[in-house]
Amino acid sequence: MNRKRAVLALLLVAGVADILFFRGNDLYDKAKERTTNIEKKIQILEKKQAGIPPNGLADLELARAYFERGVNRLGDLERRDQDFKRAYDRFLRALTLDPFSPSAHFYFAQALQYIQFLDIAVQDNSLEEYKKAARLSGRDTEIYTEVGKALLARWPSLSPEDRRVTLDIVKEILAGKDFEKTAAVLELWDLHVKDYAVMEKVLPEDALIFRLYARFLGERSISREERLKVLSRAEGLEFQKVKNEISAGQNALSALRVKDASARFRSVLAALQNIHFYQDLAGQSLIDRLEFKNALKNASLALAKSKIEETRRIEEALPDLRSYLELEDQLSGAGDLEKFLRERGLLEDRSGLMTKNLSLFSFELFLAYKQNRYRDVVQAGQALESSVLVIPEGAKRDYAVVLEIVGDSYQKLDYLYESNNFYKKSSEIAGPDIALLVKMRKNYERLNDIEGLRTIDQAIQKTASARDILSSEADISLAEALNRTLLLDGRKVRLSLSFAEAPPEPFPYLAVIFNGRIVWEDYLRDPVLSLVLPSEAGSNLLSIQALNRPVKLLKMTLTAGEQPSGRQ
Repeated sequence: MNRKRAVLALLLVAGVADILFFRGNDLYDKAKERTTNIEKKIQILEKKQAGIPPNGLADLELARAYFERGVNRLGDLERRDQDFKRAYDRFLRALTLDPFSPSAHFYFAQALQYIQFLDIAVQDNSLEEYKKAARLSGRDTEIYTEVGKALLARWPSLSPEDRRVTLDIVKEILAGKDFEKTAAVLELWDLHVKDYAVMEKVLPEDALIFRLYARFLGERSISREERLKVLSRAEGLEFQKVKNEISAGQNALSALRVKDASARFRSVLAALQNIHFYQDLAGQSLIDRLEFKNALKNASLALAKSKIEETRRIEEALPDLRSYLELEDQLSGAGDLEKFLRERGLLEDRSGLMTKNLSLFSFELFLAYKQNRYRDVVQAGQALESSVLVIPEGAKRDYAVVLEIVGDSYQKLDYLYESNNFYKKSSEIAGPDIALLVKMRKNYERLNDIEGLRTIDQAIQKTASARDILSSEADISLAEALNRTLLLDGRKVRLSLSFAEAPPEPFPYLAVIFNGRIVWEDYLRDPVLSLVLPSEAGSNLLSIQALNRPVKLLKMTLTAGEQPSGRQ
């Protein structure tokens, strides 16, 4: 009987303790959630109730409230110091009650760091409190991040050991690949560290983080050399990912997971378009150009095959197949593709000329051309000449392509007059095309036809982009690059860019990308920038990007250099 009474008494005491603890927590919740008025919060937390045991959460919140009120009383020194002293005592009480609270250590560190700048007699253990908060909080918490930022802000005064601890914390923060946290770390690094060796130690091997860092360097006009190096490394990592993705896509295609394969190959092609070979400016060699070309070629072919396996039709895959053939320089590659298409019944078995689908017909001729079957293509051209065709308006572009491929084949066989005859017919249907005109010029050169050269040079000059490219001044903002398509004849060109005068601090920092390759990136110390660029016969893409401040482009001019080489 006595034993039962003892057990009941113990349960009663435990229950009362739980109730009292709950009531202590309730005070904390009321103060934290029900009011943002600092005086009201302090009133709630200071409320004394008989028998309520000490509560670490309530003491922590009261310490923070005293500290906040002290900050608001900076002009009233006596009352300010009283609040800071109360805050200090309450922080110590909260840590005594719960020494494993990362929040208590963190907020106490913040308060100590603030108070040390005032003439108040408290011991500054803020650095140790920050480190305790980091050790107790766990690496994925907001407190851990804030500790890293606080320590980074104190970098100049840190000991070698504390710097090592700080680097470990910052490295963990950046490993999370959170862009907002990364941006905050970069801001603090710029203000308090600005040591590239530090960033080398803490940055994860991640292309997106590298690009964020490079963008920051450009926008802040910090270091051209560091930016070029980081972008080169980013592109190197992206290319490695491209190779892995091609392999994964091939596996998916082999397993007939065609949608997965298509998505992978599309991402590969998008990633390759974003590689501008910054390694050329950085003096590095991370991407082999032949490997890059093969990756582009293989991804185009694999995407086409994925589309074909998914739809059992060739039409949607034709653009990717053409892109592949443009890059393919091995007979076996084109032959394997023809075998793949014939096995699936996608190429028409024609005994004569077939013109129902001119888009497919032009592709088949291109496929034969890439296998050096020039006579087969020429025979198709002869059949075209002897036939009476009515070409729909929507198919005229495809018909012009057919005529051009026939002209290319005649050129390979050294039938130069016939070659130019088909080039002219193609031009009459599709309109002037500078790449086609350059091919005709090559034939006239080989024929030593002076009059033909004079005529074709006039046509090229008339078709090419005007010497003065800009019709009016252009503003180049940080948000949007200036993009232009230039029609050129394959010669080297001198591009001259004239900008409005700008204050030198900082000098405008610009990037010029030509045909997907970075050709110049630097500070514009002179209002006129002149570049000699190798062009392609036909369309050439120019992009001018402002990286640290908007600029006004007044004039853009082109002058010719070497003789055109022609594009086959």
